[in-house]
Amino acid sequence: MLVRGMLTVMGNYFPRPMVVVNKPGGGGTIGTTEALMAKPDGYTVLVTGWGPFVTQPFLKDVQYGPDDYEVVLQLSRIPRILCAKKDAPYDDIKEMMEYAKANPGKVLVGIAAVGTTGHLGMAQMELDYNVKFNMVPQGGGGPQKVALLGGHVDIAPLTASEGGPLVTSGQVKALGIMDNARFSEIPDVPTGEELGYAIESGVAWHAFVPAGTPPERVKMLHDAFKKCLEDEAFHKVAAKLNLGVKYADADFAEKDISKFRDIYQKISAELGLKK
Repeated sequence: MLVRGMLTVMGNYFPRPMVVVNKPGGGGTIGTTEALMAKPDGYTVLVTGWGPFVTQPFLKDVQYGPDDYEVVLQLSRIPRILCAKKDAPYDDIKEMMEYAKANPGKVLVGIAAVGTTGHLGMAQMELDYNVKFNMVPQGGGGPQKVALLGGHVDIAPLTASEGGPLVTSGQVKALGIMDNARFSEIPDVPTGEELGYAIESGVAWHAFVPAGTPPERVKMLHDAFKKCLEDEAFHKVAAKLNLGVKYADADFAEKDISKFRDIYQKISAELGLKK
């Protein structure tokens, strides 16, 4: 959706037409593998959320590693909002954690699937703060949201693009932002860190190229994508689609991916998730 939203302005900045090819499956690893095994000439660019790099390698065997790709830039980053059903007996993360500690395993957490960043973020809360949740996989982000709205689970770590509209419309409670900064769309909701429970969990999207792509091609792609992100016409599209546009250069993005890869590798090992 992110790149499709850019298509309206890409022709202004890229020297050749961009063709978007969706490659679903394997938690994003099928498309990632194909893109990273392509000829490193700058004509094949992978745009994906960071799951194939920070979680999937620890859940299954993949055919790529850190030496097989180069990050061009970060395109988007959105935090998760820890949301609760309207009648939950707590109003923020602090109260929820106190309730969870007093009632081990009673809080039902709706997660999209085992091994997702949302699941691992909640698992990190369990490990860091000695609480026990009851994780309930829902089979995707859509069913996860439906389960929370229907009261079938007590809380759910929804991305800001999914959870933000539910919070502003009063359909769910926002217990806190799972990031180190507040979310601009609902600025009155504090972060978990402000409430004594620091946790970072969200989704970041980046552009990647196969390792060995000529530096001048990488720079051209970086500059073209950055101009798309800055284009006012794209801003209007991004706002309607809640794309969470947030530029960061390759140096920041590489360090960020490495940080979360280390975090999720440790959590996956502790949970025994590697198949």
